[in-house]
Amino acid sequence: MNRIALPLLLALSGVEGLAGCDSKPREVVITGSSALGSGCEISGGHVYLPPGGPGVLFGLVDGAGAGPRFSYVVLLKADAADLRKFGQQGRSTTGAAGASADHTVTLGRWSVRATYAVSPERETLAINELPVNPAQGRLFLLDLRGGGTALEQKNIPLPEGHVAPLDVVSVGMELLDDLRKAVPEFMK
Repeated sequence: MNRIALPLLLALSGVEGLAGCDSKPREVVITGSSALGSGCEISGGHVYLPPGGPGVLFGLVDGAGAGPRFSYVVLLKADAADLRKFGQQGRSTTGAAGASADHTVTLGRWSVRATYAVSPERETLAINELPVNPAQGRLFLLDLRGGGTALEQKNIPLPEGHVAPLDVVSVGMELLDDLRKAVPEFMK
């Protein structure tokens, strides 16, 4: 387990989604971007936040020397007020040298950025521009409630990845079901 001090960026860009003007818990679903080419498929910036519970931000990759897998999963908790405004910005690319995905998800006053690149020889991952070693775990716990910003990296096996067509809600629900068993203390 690695605990990482993470300075989260305050959201300064325009809001791309509004979930309503009341304070009721809302479901947030964001389908990120994807790219396919050169024997590799990559996507990222997918978000599933069910009402009243933890949610997930995740990316997927297939190819570049391995089968379908999650490139990263951020299990996160946020205040209901932060779920009233949300958005996503990013891009996924593939080429002869490999594939990459760079996505920023905005939840109210917070932004979380995941940058992932893969080639047959190398794999890199950064969360909010902080490099992390995916070999030490692809699961990250992030509790934004009350202004918290500590990110915890966990080396817990994730379910097999998925490829297109992607149903963000189904994949998100599957991830949350698996993570309830793996990190029950965070899921409360």
